Amino acid sequence: FALPALAQTGTPTQPPSLGEPIVIANAGFDGPESVIHVEVYGVYLVSNVAPTVGFPNAMDNNGFISRIYPDGTIEQLKWIEGGVNGVTLNGPKGLALVDDVLYVSDIDNVRMFDRVTGDPLGQVPVPYVPFFTWLNDLAAGPNGDVYASDSGIGVACPSPIVFCPSGTDTVYRIAWDGTLSIVAVDPELQGPNGMVALGSNLYYVPIWGTRVYSLNPSGKLRSQAQLSGTFLDGVVRLTNGSLLVSSWIPPAIHWVDPTGGNVSVIKSFAIIDPADPFVNEVPADIGYDKTRDRLLIPFLTFNKVSIYPVE
Repeated sequence: FALPALAQTGTPTQPPSLGEPIVIANAGFDGPESVIHVEVYGVYLVSNVAPTVGFPNAMDNNGFISRIYPDGTIEQLKWIEGGVNGVTLNGPKGLALVDDVLYVSDIDNVRMFDRVTGDPLGQVPVPYVPFFTWLNDLAAGPNGDVYASDSGIGVACPSPIVFCPSGTDTVYRIAWDGTLSIVAVDPELQGPNGMVALGSNLYYVPIWGTRVYSLNPSGKLRSQAQLSGTFLDGVVRLTNGSLLVSSWIPPAIHWVDPTGGNVSVIKSFAIIDPADPFVNEVPADIGYDKTRDRLLIPFLTFNKVSIYPVE
């Protein structure tokens, strides 16, 4: 496992700043959770959970995927929509693109769609226990592999707790032929959420922890950096090899220099109620446009997407 291989254009020793954003609000988003950049078309895709009565894992078939242009205009709000054209989408979260296939995590399945038409191409079921399993992020790996995280978030919790660790913490690998295998399964994963594949290794951030971790192909866990936030959500790799991580508590974007373990908070967001993160301006599963050097931030609780230049 070679840390120096992370850097692409020199050693990332200084944190970047985020410029003035393009903000897409009041556009019809409904629980936007994840954003990715489709380079070949120059568009961004946004997964919308569309939670029923505030619950993001309801089997309600009302989730959808939006297409937006880099200038912030909406190309198609409901490009792929649950219940339309044979599509099933209950609570879409993580997105990953491999060649001409869009992968979408959806509660109990990783669903596949045609990158061009949006037509459904099938699904890969994952082990699912209602109120315990929380299929979350996806990451495209080498050789057509796709990684999927079960964040181990349970909703069968002692009152008044809404979410608590369920013990189902798992990282899966889906091979190019649709075969599902387990990379790691252990509550010590601390609720794996956002992921980014670096060659055959995987970096991820946990819901219940405060560190950035790596997993090698055999599932060996290694701590890479300590952050000042928790309830971590998304992670992206910048062109210089450094990482950006989003957290809910506090709502912020963290910079990580993986070659030296240096960290810094580069952006903070509005706290409405310190005791309730679900009403704050929380950045969810962030994406990155490496062509334009932009950070793509979905704000699930505020129903908006912001596009920040990385400077």
